[in-house]
Amino acid sequence: MARHLIFDIRQAYECGANDQPEKVLKELGIKYQHSTPQSIGDQWWFWNCENTPEPLPSYLKFADLNLVEMIGCGLAKEQAIDILRKELRCTCEAPLIRTGNNGCEYCGICEKDIID
Repeated sequence: MARHLIFDIRQAYECGANDQPEKVLKELGIKYQHSTPQSIGDQWWFWNCENTPEPLPSYLKFADLNLVEMIGCGLAKEQAIDILRKELRCTCEAPLIRTGNNGCEYCGICEKDIID
């Protein structure tokens, strides 16, 4: 299961974590695939995180974000596809194939749905 994190900038500041969010995650030993700043919400979104400490600091929380809905909110479609490929463990790097009336895209080799 993919683990996405939301970093709350205000709460981090109150907790003394004043560095740039990507640096804070590095100091915590958290690895991630991609980060998306969300200035309007004073947040950063971190996608496909690994090595997350337990418990998480109060300024970090696991997120149940729908990648398709986040396209255009700081996340490009190509980035969302890369994140979903990793989440689905699709490593074949095949070009995506668009099929059907709903425009579903899937990997041409392993046929895992990428974007519905």
